[in-house]
Amino acid sequence: MAKGKELFVQKGCLACHAHKETAPESFPEGVRQYAKANFGPNLSEITDKFPSGSAGYKWLVNWIRQPEKYHAKTLMPNLQLSWQDSGDISSWLMSIQGKWAKETVVAGYATPGVAAGLDDLVKLYVSKGGYKDPENQQTKSVSLSEVEGFVQGLKTEDKLLFLGEKTIGRLGCFGCHNIAGFETYKPIGTALNGWGIKSPTKLDYGHIAEYLIDQPAEEGGKRDGTDEYYQEQLADHTRAGFLYQKLHRPRSYDYKKTNEDIKAWDDRLRMPQFVWANDEKAVEEVMTFVLGLTGEKINSKFMPKTYYKPAQVAVAEGSKLLNRYNCTGCHVVAMPKYTVADGSKLDDAMSAFYTNVKVSYADRSKDYLKQFYPLLTHDEKKDLNFDVSSDDPKVRAEARAKFDQALGLTAADTKPIVVEGMPTAAIENDVSVQLWRAVTIRGYTFNVGDTLTIDKTKVVVTPPEGGNFAWLYATSEAERTNADFGSLWNRLPPPLLREGSKVQTPWLTGFLKAPYPIRPAVNLRMPRFHYGKTDDLAPKETENIANYFAAVDGKDFPYQLISERDHSYLATKEAEHPGWLNGGWQVMTKGACIQCHAIGQYKPTGGAQVVNGPDLKQVSTRFRPGYLGEWLARPSRLVPYTAMPQNIPPHGPDAPGVPKGLAGHPFLQVESMRDTLLNYVDAIEQQVATGAPGGMPAPSTPAPAAATPAPKAGGGH
Repeated sequence: MAKGKELFVQKGCLACHAHKETAPESFPEGVRQYAKANFGPNLSEITDKFPSGSAGYKWLVNWIRQPEKYHAKTLMPNLQLSWQDSGDISSWLMSIQGKWAKETVVAGYATPGVAAGLDDLVKLYVSKGGYKDPENQQTKSVSLSEVEGFVQGLKTEDKLLFLGEKTIGRLGCFGCHNIAGFETYKPIGTALNGWGIKSPTKLDYGHIAEYLIDQPAEEGGKRDGTDEYYQEQLADHTRAGFLYQKLHRPRSYDYKKTNEDIKAWDDRLRMPQFVWANDEKAVEEVMTFVLGLTGEKINSKFMPKTYYKPAQVAVAEGSKLLNRYNCTGCHVVAMPKYTVADGSKLDDAMSAFYTNVKVSYADRSKDYLKQFYPLLTHDEKKDLNFDVSSDDPKVRAEARAKFDQALGLTAADTKPIVVEGMPTAAIENDVSVQLWRAVTIRGYTFNVGDTLTIDKTKVVVTPPEGGNFAWLYATSEAERTNADFGSLWNRLPPPLLREGSKVQTPWLTGFLKAPYPIRPAVNLRMPRFHYGKTDDLAPKETENIANYFAAVDGKDFPYQLISERDHSYLATKEAEHPGWLNGGWQVMTKGACIQCHAIGQYKPTGGAQVVNGPDLKQVSTRFRPGYLGEWLARPSRLVPYTAMPQNIPPHGPDAPGVPKGLAGHPFLQVESMRDTLLNYVDAIEQQVATGAPGGMPAPSTPAPAAATPAPKAGGGH
């Protein structure tokens, strides 16, 4: 049972479902807000759903393993679990005793009172519309004088089937659910076409005024949740007043009409009271829509002439699909934001500002300043050793002035300052924020991966968008095991910031259709959703999602021209640097890459305890060239928590395996590696055709083993 609970948490069930055994109180206080998933049903009482333990267990195992076998369009994805994992999760769920919120005892249909009521209902429906035989679906007309005897002659099972069909038809269950046999039934509600201009004289207000008067007065003058404004609207018989009350308390219009002599029970109102009926904002949102249904044709000259660009359409369509499939239940699409508002003092919000600048500036020595970060500068000889934190105000002020002058820091900032990043540690009110977007403060640019210390009580904190499961799991595991917070994200659904800049849209489209393992060591695999088409003319949903990410990042879609694969490009590179792809192959296979990644016949060493990176044969169709180059140059500038190291040093001695033609030119080494990965098949063929002189040994020669234990890597892939 313990294994099932562990898998329930570990495999991402908490991204959609809540359970009383994993209630918010069982997690650290800082992440309890992420343990309130409501996209799927609460599973706390699921045992009460099944008639027997054995049958329920079998059904649940099959549902968790392959939900599409029961419902082809279900929003429950295929989590790609093994039968064992599905069985363990089901065993745990079935072991938790369910309990109805309100115990209800229902008498069996054979009891005298129930049997008489069953007959009365069947008689009522037969007398009004005849009898439809459940076997041959033929309707038989029965005269009023024959109803009594006809009903007495029916089997109990036939009565129940007949009454069940009539009840479903009367209550309109088929309006929301697909139920076989009800395809031709008409809706039970009033048509809303043109309701926005419907005359109030055609609306039945009934005894609604008396109903409101008879309700006890509440704070603010409300009666049964209806505020004074709508009470006045109802008294004046306005369309808005009627609609508000209809949505808020639909059955209130039957007030004082429950006497059978006035209104028969089967003629009473059937509109349900929705769960949002007590939310005034939600009610008014629905009202706005219904009141807008006027059926009027607008003259073309008054129609908006707005032209939506393809990127705007892609963002709109993709946003709907991200919500539909709850992508943000697992993936972060926007990191928390910390806003230093206008009028706030920077020293109060960021008391460690100068320390953060020192660390950031020293870290710039590892960047490829010219090619990748042309706006950033770095001088190894620059002295920033000033006592900016001295207790002596005069010494501190002088030191800070010298520091500002040395780096060219401006005196003040244009507010607001928005810092977006991942909180990695906290001491009292100070939060260490690892940047996921560059930010310029006082003229100094902090890059992705830098850390800023922020007093959360002095700024406006905007929660992250998405990733509730990841935040919940990483934070709780870090507290439970003392593991590094960032390293835990290597095993979790990756944040999707810069995803459009990262991947080629055709690859992402195909991956969403048929996801496969990319990172070998992860807690859960990408689920397989049951996508459909928005309509016959629209592109498929997977394409819309892929286009969304590209549009958000301002990249081209749906297809990309990868110029680095053109023969003319490769010919030019080969002429300038003979053995261009072979050089990239050498850098990868003679350097550190083979310690963590599979490359051709090379396989990483180190055993099961090593968190290996993806097989590099996946790269050519997956990455965009610009992102791939920057990733190879310095991975942490794109995914700050990644364990993948910077394998090509920008300064100093070359990495092992660098051929002579590329020696001393780190940017060319990165370009060569990038082009080799984008032309992976060609690179492999070159090695085979030349007998592997460029670093790929003959098949009989064993691959070189890693000299040292392989580092944990691949988190950003």
